Amino acid sequence: MNKRDHEPRNIQAEEALLGAFIIDEHEAARKVNGRLKPEHFYLKKHTYIYEAIRTLQARGDPIDFVLLTTELEKRGYLQTIGGAAYLVQLSSIAPSAIHAGNYANEIYDTWRRRHLLSLLGDISKIAHNEGEDLAQAADTIQAQLSELLHTQQDRRFQNFASIAATLTPIEWTWKDWMPRGMITLLGAVPGAGKSMIALDLAKRIIHGEPFPDGQPNLTQRKNVIYVDAELVPQLLKARAEAWGLDCSRLFLMLPRPNDMIDFGRDEYRKQLHAMIQQVDPELVIIDSLSSVSIKGENNVEDIRGIMGFFNEIASTYNISLLLIHHLRKRGGQQMGQDLGISIDDFRGSSHIIAMSRSVMGLSVVQAAPGDNNHNGPRKMEIVKTNLAAYPQALGCEFLPLHPEGVFLKWTRDAPKPYREPTKAELCMAWIKDMLTSGPMSPAELVDAGKNEGFSRATVYRARKDLGNCIEDTDGRQSPNNKWALKEKEGSISDF
Repeated sequence: MNKRDHEPRNIQAEEALLGAFIIDEHEAARKVNGRLKPEHFYLKKHTYIYEAIRTLQARGDPIDFVLLTTELEKRGYLQTIGGAAYLVQLSSIAPSAIHAGNYANEIYDTWRRRHLLSLLGDISKIAHNEGEDLAQAADTIQAQLSELLHTQQDRRFQNFASIAATLTPIEWTWKDWMPRGMITLLGAVPGAGKSMIALDLAKRIIHGEPFPDGQPNLTQRKNVIYVDAELVPQLLKARAEAWGLDCSRLFLMLPRPNDMIDFGRDEYRKQLHAMIQQVDPELVIIDSLSSVSIKGENNVEDIRGIMGFFNEIASTYNISLLLIHHLRKRGGQQMGQDLGISIDDFRGSSHIIAMSRSVMGLSVVQAAPGDNNHNGPRKMEIVKTNLAAYPQALGCEFLPLHPEGVFLKWTRDAPKPYREPTKAELCMAWIKDMLTSGPMSPAELVDAGKNEGFSRATVYRARKDLGNCIEDTDGRQSPNNKWALKEKEGSISDF
């Protein structure tokens, strides 16, 4: 029996890692992070393949099947490794590059064990050789042993220059709103339309339509996964059909019969992993956070685990993950006021906000006095971002869709909430209305204003605030001076 048969090795890990480089070089390179060398592989043919991969990387060439085959042929190793057929076999072994880092760790660990056994053999030979200089041999062995046992530990402490070289620029599905590889949080009160907003974004990705602010849709992947933890697939179906959505690109994740989706459980995490690997989506929508955590959104330990899983999903597959969440209920005195949305309004553990890189808030705006229309205008805004400048808030309305249903109409200008006008604003409008009949003297306006409840000071302050809208007919100090609406291009200006 060959003595190498007893040496530590993991051939499957070597095959899976090389296959990972062939099917997704960027992800594999990011996971391995350059810490593996060709000599760490057990099989010589794997050493040759990895050397060719590193050569292609150094040249900046893609690691595709053709270039890798050509490089091995140039080196005279193509037939040695088993020909191009063996590379095809390797590419089918690894389902993805997700676990490339784990494969690399296993390869490195078995190499260390082989090297350690080799050192032990050297020590045995030295011990049996009476002519050996023990002091010099001990120094050599000790240096090798120290390097072998501490290499991995030392690699944990890298300066930022070495780390930065492996980091890719921030990528976006929807620029300034939904980043790839990170969590985007969408929050609103119940009934505000969070699920409809999410489905609208899904439709834009699936059909390649521009995003709500007019930005072009540059996404290459057109599939979307919708995790329907609130169990309303009938509602999704009705909306999708009304909007003409290509449902062949929308993939629904539902729980097992008589169960609830809980991403605190391994089985549902594996299910989502499997779906993403097969579907290759641009966007995963989680609807909603409170429905995918059985222990509740205030359970810090559980939420940390779930948010960590979502972050891992987004980062591993470089996709956008849109997490729908609810806001806290406001008190009775606050219900009719537009106080804006802040990160403090989101329910649950603060870890939810901390783990989200882009946080969007959706609010119903009261656009007229006493208007409590739940179908009224919406305002969508970024309330937290670590990645870019805050974009301009957007407006959205739910409008009837014939023969049935509703559709979303977006505007680049967010609706402004109604507020009671000030005394000065009322006086300004009154002055403009009075002057539409012709110029009037300040004294006449002051006398008339008393009947409307406007003091002399209020009238003059309103005149000042109107600025260039009003002109003097004869100089301010003249007793014949009057105020008049300023004319522009032959007609009275619309101020």
